[in-house]
Amino acid sequence: MKNKAVKILSCALVCLMLITMSGCAGKKVEESNSQETAEENMENNTEQSGTVPSDPLVMVYPADPGAEEKLNTILASFNEEYPDIKVEVEYIPFTSWGDYITKIKTMISGNQSIDVIRLATEGVSTFVEEGLAISFNDFYAENEKLLSSIGTDQIHENVNSTFEINGEKYGLAWEWNNAVEFINTKLLEEANLSMPKEDWTRAEILKYAQALTVKKDGYTQYGIAVSPDYFTMSNWIYANNGSILNEDMTECTLNTEEVKEVVQFLYDLVYKYEVAPVPAGLDNLNLFMSDQIAMISYGRGGINALHANDFTTYDVQYIPGQPSGKIAFGAAGFVALSSSKQQENAMLLASWLAGNKSSQETFMKYDSIPSRIDVMEELLPNMEPENGEIWRDSADNAVPLQAPSCYAEMVGIFDKYMTLIFADEISVDEGLEKATEEINTLL
Repeated sequence: MKNKAVKILSCALVCLMLITMSGCAGKKVEESNSQETAEENMENNTEQSGTVPSDPLVMVYPADPGAEEKLNTILASFNEEYPDIKVEVEYIPFTSWGDYITKIKTMISGNQSIDVIRLATEGVSTFVEEGLAISFNDFYAENEKLLSSIGTDQIHENVNSTFEINGEKYGLAWEWNNAVEFINTKLLEEANLSMPKEDWTRAEILKYAQALTVKKDGYTQYGIAVSPDYFTMSNWIYANNGSILNEDMTECTLNTEEVKEVVQFLYDLVYKYEVAPVPAGLDNLNLFMSDQIAMISYGRGGINALHANDFTTYDVQYIPGQPSGKIAFGAAGFVALSSSKQQENAMLLASWLAGNKSSQETFMKYDSIPSRIDVMEELLPNMEPENGEIWRDSADNAVPLQAPSCYAEMVGIFDKYMTLIFADEISVDEGLEKATEEINTLL
């Protein structure tokens, strides 16, 4: 009896140990703390019940025109590779990145379940500083083979830098944009002008603007438009080796000579040379398509409207100074949130969407610039405009748009003083000094 009791007790202890180990192993997979790669986990998920999250991933995406149809196509391709990861998309009406970011934060504070968001340069810093985004560093290190098969190693290093903060990577760039000069080639021909060279200067663009400005019978065809918004002005300022903030974004530099030179030049285009209209309330892209303005500073996203309206008499060139100076850009990609209960799957989805070649080819043909080098090199030389390869070349000289965590408030101050300057209600020097003071107080 004694030996039998010992045997029974021994068996019971063994069973208890096996159950305990099994329970620990299950918890390890569920919490994504396993040392297996995402690729290995996906293989195991098809064989082991209970390891695949029952709830779909929730992704928040701005409601761009036509986005839902394209995104459904891309997600269908994702599910062909990963059938066990379901994705639900919540579309948010989009007016600006600042408004979009505020809406997402409101959803998070209301404990709404969100796993992945599409996010742009303007919001990366604030999501990182507030602990809302998770670092992908460990995920990347453990899944190099998987990420290479997706094609993430094709994403341009400069373009991706907007998602890297203090050595941590918080996602991958999917698309990006800078501002270049769009030029109406029909009006160029009428003025007996050829396309300017890439190393043209501010003095030369002024001569072009003067030649392209036509006043007749109370009607004015303007040679150029001025866009005093933060994104476009950053490109003009960077091209003159200036910046809006210092390198670590702790101090405003709007009152430096490099910035003053550019803003004064653009102001003079309107009020001294009268080759540009007062910029308030103008739809520059429509005025460009209707031959009322010959040159505008714009991002590649503008070609969507040009293509939709069958407008083909245009080409692009660098803003004067860009090839030798810095080129400001904004990027957008996908970020996984720290509140996600499925972080490994969320990072996999974010990486796949950003790096997948077909996703960029589907979305970026007539839109922003693709982040993948191979897609840029295949797409841009083979479609309008003729000089569109400058978007690929400019990636090598691109620097992220300066967007500290107080981005929305800072841009509000910037816009206020640019509006006053270009409404001729305050001088360039005074406006830049006051903007510098207020932004420094904010920082």
